[in-house]
Formats: sequence, C-alpha cells, structure tokens
Amino acid sequence: MKNNNAAAKLKKPFFFNLFLWLKLPTCFFWSLKLQELSEDSCSVVIPFKRRTKNPFQSIYFAALAGAAELSTGLIWVNLLGFKAPYSILVKGCQLNFIKKSTTAITFTCSDGPEARHAVQQLQQSGDIVELNMTAIGKNKDGITVAEMVFNWSVKRK
Repeated sequence: MKNNNAAAKLKKPFFFNLFLWLKLPTCFFWSLKLQELSEDSCSVVIPFKRRTKNPFQSIYFAALAGAAELSTGLIWVNLLGFKAPYSILVKGCQLNFIKKSTTAITFTCSDGPEARHAVQQLQQSGDIVELNMTAIGKNKDGITVAEMVFNWSVKRK
C-alpha cells in the first residue's frame, strides 16, 4: 500500500515542480512548495506574491483552495503511488476562511492514518470509499486563517 518511491521523488524540489508542471499547472504557476510529506501528514506552502494575490491585498481564495486540496491529495499519492489502479476524485468541499491571508500560508493535512484505513477497506471490499480530509492553513505567526474539508472518493478502476 505505502509507496515510498512517490514520496521520495516528490520531496525533491525538481520532481515536485515537474509533477506540478505536468499534472497541476495552476499550482506550478502559484509556486506552491512541499514542506512535508509523510505517511501521516502533508504540508504545502503558498507564497504571498503577485501571482497569488487578489485586488484586496490577500491571497485569492482559489489559490488557497488549490494549496489546501494539494495537501490532502498528496497523501493519496503517497499511499497509492503515481499510477495507482484507483480512481481518486474530490466529490465536495467546504471552505472556511477565518482571517485575511496576508503572508505565506502553510496548509497541513494530518489525515494520513484515516486515508490508510480507507485504502485497507478498499482493498478488502473493492467498493468505493469516501473520506473527508481536513487541511488547516496557518500564517507565519501560526494563526489559523482557513480550514478546508475535502470529500474524497476512491474506487478501483
């Protein structure tokens, strides 16, 4: 189930940026950075730059949502690998913006154990599994600025 090859490659900035450029070009444009990727969690940083800012001098909500989704989605990539025989899809999301984002924001998802359990269920039953995964965005001072929940659906191809 665990695919250390995917995580090892993504932890290298060149491969991470290549992955973004090929698969998620908008995230590449926003210059997202992978801060941490482990079996249990993933942290992605979105900078506060011209490409991510809106006219109100904060980070554009879609850029925040993209970074948050990536922090949850990379946990699936870490568990299943790049070419997994699974269909992985976001079915819904709930976005809660708590404070204005005026610095770089780090989104962390710590739902790796729950995702691992979902994959075990999927391997045993073969049915579709759904999992709500939460990404919490904090500014450089450690203050929570956003909480986003993504409903992921995973099924065997």
